[in-house]
Amino acid sequence: SPAAPGPGAEVLSPRGGRRKRPLDLGSWGSRLVPPLRFGAVEEGLFRGAHPSLRNLRFLRRLGLRTVLSLTPEPPSSDLVEWCALESIELIHLRVPRMEKDQVLNPGQVYARAASRLIDSRLYPLYVHCMDGFSVTGAAVMLLRKLQMWNQPSVSSEYCRFAELQNVPAHVERFIRDFSDEVVVSDRLPSWLWAAQRLASHPGFRLRHDPPLIKETTTAPAEKVVRMSRTLRALDVEGFERFLDKNKYVVQVSYRD
Repeated sequence: SPAAPGPGAEVLSPRGGRRKRPLDLGSWGSRLVPPLRFGAVEEGLFRGAHPSLRNLRFLRRLGLRTVLSLTPEPPSSDLVEWCALESIELIHLRVPRMEKDQVLNPGQVYARAASRLIDSRLYPLYVHCMDGFSVTGAAVMLLRKLQMWNQPSVSSEYCRFAELQNVPAHVERFIRDFSDEVVVSDRLPSWLWAAQRLASHPGFRLRHDPPLIKETTTAPAEKVVRMSRTLRALDVEGFERFLDKNKYVVQVSYRD
């Protein structure tokens, strides 16, 4: 069953709400133009700026199931209409526009965004903010932290999309001090923890929905560090210290 939108989220275009009237894309209907700062995050997960009419034919080729908008105001009427036409669920999380050196929006909205980014029931998913790097970049940094990338790799990816030499100090502080609870569903993508939920994480507070059962098994460190195809950026030594300290990693089976 599809994931519920959750608190603070507005579903502007539910799946199954297909309209008969086609959206007029004008001369852009025959061109493939990706959104500004478009990129593939992982299999089934894409990022970029707020799409305009000229980007919609390109996005159609992705076979999207969900569009997640992290913007201060609701998405454009063109995007709402197009998602309805394509039977794409459009979820809006209201996130204020970032200004230079401002304190980031309370972490709860980023925690809700992170929970959606790791729910495979929503894939293929396109996540965007207005410019494709500020809010989206912070959300993807949290995702990489969930994947246990090392900090230099997380920062390098942010800077590449933002076209900056360094991550702004207020963004670094936000990611470093992030403490809000992230909800983990039982439908994880294959590229996150080998689609097996962990009972604990070295950098996050996790809440499992549905809850984990008590039965656990132990997994050796060499198995765990093969979990992600993003091992090129994984801080293996740091994670192994975490395993040694806790003696085991919990591998969970869960209720249907």
